This record gives sequence, C-alpha cells and structure tokens, in this order.
Amino acid sequence: LHSARMGKEKKETPVEGIVFPTDAKGTRSTTTAGKAVWSAAISAVPGTEAINDALMGEKDWRFGYVSHLVAIAQASARSRANTLAISNAGLASILSSMEFVRDGKTSTLEAAMAAPVPSKFFTAKITGSGALPAPGSELQLPFRGENLSGQAIVAQVEKWVAYGCMEPDVADAVKAVCADPTKISLKGHCFVLIGAGSEMGPFTTLMRMGATVIATGTKRANRWTRLLEIARASPGTLLFPIDCAQGDLSDADLCAAAGCDLTCDTPELSAWVCAEASAKEFSAITLGCYVYMDGEAHVRASVAMDVMTTALAATAKKSGKKMAVAYLGSPGTCSVIPKEAHEASIRNQAEAPLWHKLLSPQGNTMDPVTPDDGGEAVYLHNGFSITQGPNYALAKTMQMWRAMVLREEMGVTVSSNMAPGTRTASMLSSAAMSAYLDGQGHIVPCVSFDADTSAGLMALLLLFDITDPSSPANPSVPLANPSSIFAKKGVHGGYWRSPWTLGSMGTALAVIGRVWKTQPAGL
Repeated sequence: LHSARMGKEKKETPVEGIVFPTDAKGTRSTTTAGKAVWSAAISAVPGTEAINDALMGEKDWRFGYVSHLVAIAQASARSRANTLAISNAGLASILSSMEFVRDGKTSTLEAAMAAPVPSKFFTAKITGSGALPAPGSELQLPFRGENLSGQAIVAQVEKWVAYGCMEPDVADAVKAVCADPTKISLKGHCFVLIGAGSEMGPFTTLMRMGATVIATGTKRANRWTRLLEIARASPGTLLFPIDCAQGDLSDADLCAAAGCDLTCDTPELSAWVCAEASAKEFSAITLGCYVYMDGEAHVRASVAMDVMTTALAATAKKSGKKMAVAYLGSPGTCSVIPKEAHEASIRNQAEAPLWHKLLSPQGNTMDPVTPDDGGEAVYLHNGFSITQGPNYALAKTMQMWRAMVLREEMGVTVSSNMAPGTRTASMLSSAAMSAYLDGQGHIVPCVSFDADTSAGLMALLLLFDITDPSSPANPSVPLANPSSIFAKKGVHGGYWRSPWTLGSMGTALAVIGRVWKTQPAGL
C-alpha cells in the first residue's frame, strides 16, 4: 500500500519499449501473459499438476487469482529446491516472453538489451557543498517534524515493536547501526538508485552521509529540482543521465535535460549505469530498485529493473566489485512470516472488539506449511488484495524471485525488508486511500507512517544490511528456506499481526476514516 492508484487492470499495453507478448488473438493481454508466467513457475515443481490446472482453468483471473498464487507460495515453502525452481522458472518465463518495440520493430528483450543505442545519455555531476558528518555523529530519523537521533531512534523503534507494527529484529538492527555509526563507512561505495525520487527511497539519507549516488528517474523537471537541491546542500555526490553535455548548464536546464523512460530506454540506461558504476574509485556497488507504476506498467518496470540488475551484477562480478541489491518488500504479497507474528494475529483476533466481528471480517492467518524434510513449520501471510490486482502481485513477486536467486545462487547481499503502508503523495491524492489510512488505526496493531519516517527507517535497515556481516541479507548467513529472508526485519505496519485481512476491512476502514481518524499515541 505505497501507492493510491491500484484499480482496474488494462488489457492492452503501450506498444513501445518493454511490452507484453501478443497472444493467439494478436492482443497483448496481461492476463494471458501473467498466467503463463505463473504456470511456468509452478510447473517447475514435480507433483503440482493440480495447482497448475486450477490456475490455467481460472475463468475470472482478475478477481480469482489470489487462491492460485497462495497455492504456489505454499508449494514454494515446502523446500529450498521448490523455492529456487519456482523462482528461476518464473523469471525465465517472463524475461523470455516479454518483447521490446522500437520504431515499430519488435525484438526479444534479450536482443534489445544487447544492442543499446550508443551515447544516448551524457553524465551530469553535482558535488554537494555540505559538511560531512563528524566521525561518530549520530544517525537521524525524521519523525513528526523532528529529527530523532541516537538513543531516541532506538526508543521510538522499541515503541513500534511493542505495539506490534514491526518485528523485534527491526529494533535489533537499528540498535546495531545506531550504537556505533563509525562502522558505517561509505567510502569507495556507490549507490545506484533506480527511481531515486521515490518518497520511500534512501536518497536523502545517503546524500546527507556523503554517499555517491548514481540516480535514475523519470523526465520530470520538478522531481529533479528536488533531488538537485538535496544534493547541493549535502556532502554527497550525485551522478545522473541527461540528454546533452553538462557544460555550464544551470540547475534549471539540467533538470529539464535530466531523466529517462525506464521501460523505453532500458538498453541504453542499463549500459550507462554499468559504465558509471564501473569506475575504479568504487569497490562496492549497491543497486536499489524503487520504481512503482500503476497497473500493467508496474510489471514492465519490474522487468526493466530486473534486466538492469542482472547486467550490473555481471559487471560487478567481472570487475571484482562487491555487490548488493535492495528492494522494498511489500506486505501485499504472500510471504513467510515469523511464528510469533502468526501467533500474535490469533491473539489479536480473540481480543478484537465486538464491532469488528459484526462486520464479518476474514481472519488473517493461514495454516502453516510442513516442509518436505519434516523441519519446522513455515508460517505464511497472505497479503494479496484484489484491489491491487494480479499485475501488482506479479511485479512484486518477480522482485522476490530475483532477490532469492541473487542471494542463494550468485552470493549477492540482498536487502529486502518489508515496508509499511505509508502516506506518500500518491496515497494522499486519493480521498479513498487517505481515508483508509486514517481509519486503519482502529485495528490494533496497524499504523500508517509518514513518508519521511518510512524512508528514513528503511534506509537505516539498508545500512545495517550492507555493513553488518550478521545481517540475514548476507548470503553467508544460513536460512531455513530462501524465502525466509522476507520474514526478517519486517516493518509491516501491523499487517502481519493484524487480527483481520485488511482487504476484508478495507471499505469499513475507509468509511470510518472519513469521520473518525485515529493514530495510536506516540506512534
């Protein structure tokens, strides 16, 4: 729930750049393509024919997809082999089927990525004039108009944990990064942010710490104006693509020339990013994927980020650079959660007020999955919502598939912590979604976060993941199942521990939120 526009799915996609494949009727149907990807994924696991048959036989995919995707997640949870087979097969299917159109000519995505137009982008560089934080300076977290630091951050996170809107290991990670900021050295480290202007991204935190950021973003001058203002005032360095030589262009002219179309300029943007990140001054690269788009465009954007991710990972490996990849996880998927969160949801259901139960909401827990090897039960949370739709589900699950493959098979550090429902500009632009956020505080332990707080907290967890070898983001830390990574450090806003599925309470919360806004005190 990071964006407001999660409505009706489109059957046709723009015929330019990365596009869905044509089906037997000659249309670019997101339903046909999406079902094919999920079918390929589950078919990689022996004995799952019934799941696949039910999936492919679904007549109303737009409103009937959830149960099929949950069945795939349950099959994945049974073993490490299942998880990786599903992930690899799903990725292979979508990457091999998506097409690329330019100037009316259609090619495979692979062929397009291998033939970028040379010199499409020039590099602009902004070196900030701000002072570097003094050695040992405390980290900061924006909260309700103030900047918390040091122990105040830890105390606030402990309040959130006690309420149940995030997991205890979030506090452990925050304590670690706040205890000794001198351990966080960004020297020789570059951060590639796809979607640097995202309200949920770490751009502001990184620039204030003096990082070098290679930023991509849409061609919207107002967004680049904000990024350049932050960069100028910081001790950091900003590199970004423009369509002409920088020369002595003013900041206004740079903003007008900056940006790209992620799904149309993918080959050229990928080549530009790889070239910039290959600079000898960088010994480590962290790539952050922060782009969200509406409907089917979200899938195409996720495909673009994925091919850029694999290209940069290959470049890093070839040049001997340390690589990390970061995503913002979404509770609006079906993912592994801690047993403690599952049990808390049951307790909260029993303790919920009577008026909740009069609305006949759906319980928020699922039966645990027993692994094939007889190991400890795996607990899942079904956060899929038909309001968000199957394209959202595919886009976010694709990111999860890539995260697991990178960590388990390529040895890449992967930071993919769940992020909470947040009051971003797009959320607040929708009266219904704004009211929903205002109303969800009536369900303990749900909390909605301001955008600067969410971004700051997720940035602290990212710093922990890329600097502390004990983080589960580190591939050398063993996990029971590759999907267990998503159960770590969950800032889920209470969704994992909620007594009810938020989808079954959504209408009621939106109505209540219009007349009775509530936010737990101090949270």
